[in-house]
Amino acid sequence: MNSENYSLDSPLAKGCASVNETFTQCLHDVEEKVRSTPLVAVSVAAVGGYLLRFFPIALILRFVIRLLLVSIKPLIVVFGAMKLYEFIRKQTGELQSTADAEREPLLDSPSGPPVA
Repeated sequence: MNSENYSLDSPLAKGCASVNETFTQCLHDVEEKVRSTPLVAVSVAAVGGYLLRFFPIALILRFVIRLLLVSIKPLIVVFGAMKLYEFIRKQTGELQSTADAEREPLLDSPSGPPVA
């Protein structure tokens, strides 16, 4: 694999920044929703706490871990298929790194609407 054409640092940094932005926006949306309807938020929290009282935390963690272990094999297959598809497109010359810089931004993109 040619290391000068493919760098893991840049996509990884972009992915982390995207996850951070999404998480921050989600947190802001939840905070706004709680501030707008505090009675509903307190009620949901109370019901959730009441239900957690009956279900042991170990049972919930065991269920989540089992779900993750069952789903990891299909996720690896899907990830491998995506990478194989990218590799084949790159080998045939359809994947161009300069195409991202030359295309017009979307209307709802963070960079704003396209400038005419």
